[in-house]
Amino acid sequence: MKRTEKGLMKSRFIFLLSLISIMLLGLFARSFYLQYLESDFLNSEGDKKHIKHKIIPANRGAIYDKNGVPLAVSIPVYRLIVDPKTLLMRDNYSQLLITLSKIISKPEREIDSSIRKRSSKRYFVLKKELRKSEVEIVRKDNFGNYIWLETFYKRFYPNGETSSHLLGFTDSEGRGQEGLEYALNKGLSGTNGLKKTLTDVHQKSIADVEIINDPVIGKDFYSSIDIKIQHFAHQALKSAIEKNNAKGGSVVVMDVTTGEILAISNQPAGDLSLS
Repeated sequence: MKRTEKGLMKSRFIFLLSLISIMLLGLFARSFYLQYLESDFLNSEGDKKHIKHKIIPANRGAIYDKNGVPLAVSIPVYRLIVDPKTLLMRDNYSQLLITLSKIISKPEREIDSSIRKRSSKRYFVLKKELRKSEVEIVRKDNFGNYIWLETFYKRFYPNGETSSHLLGFTDSEGRGQEGLEYALNKGLSGTNGLKKTLTDVHQKSIADVEIINDPVIGKDFYSSIDIKIQHFAHQALKSAIEKNNAKGGSVVVMDVTTGEILAISNQPAGDLSLS
């Protein structure tokens, strides 16, 4: 009887030892498979989650008059971006709403509503264009990976209505649609660059890893227009239209010795610098 019990215990011990050995062997095989056979694939998948490709915006070329006075330039402006999902998880969310309200001059409840509607999103443009004072506040507070600034370029026309028909305008993607902006679009357009960026778990950039392509700035264009003559021609045309109660009119000023166009004006016209 004792011999039978001893044999049974020995069999159980051997079975348990064999089971543990098989499990350890399985774990070892799995570890070897992941570390050596699948390491390249796993590293690649890890990079996909933490290394992102990001565009480096290129500046569009400027348009000048014959004397180098700027007629159309691209200026850097900033969007205010928030991460709604992370913001809503913050213990100081209420305080952040107060701060954001002061920065962009919007009621807290309106900001809160906008964020909660996008509670699962990681990227939301809270304000499309910030004033210089607002940009300074965001930079000073250094919020971290849940509130940040994003740079883009906006087309600016210093002379407003005076040269609007001549220059035309660009669309939201920075492509010329009318006038010189359209005619010279290929040369004025820059080429965006591309970089690899290390991101955290919230997809916020931590550091640049590699510049793949540098942005190529668009070419500047010097026209034959003299903005002083353009201004006089524009005012003269407006006065003539008002005096004669006309619906509209056009004027072209040319240098007869060279054939250069010094001014072109049409009425009615709009001020594209206000758009």
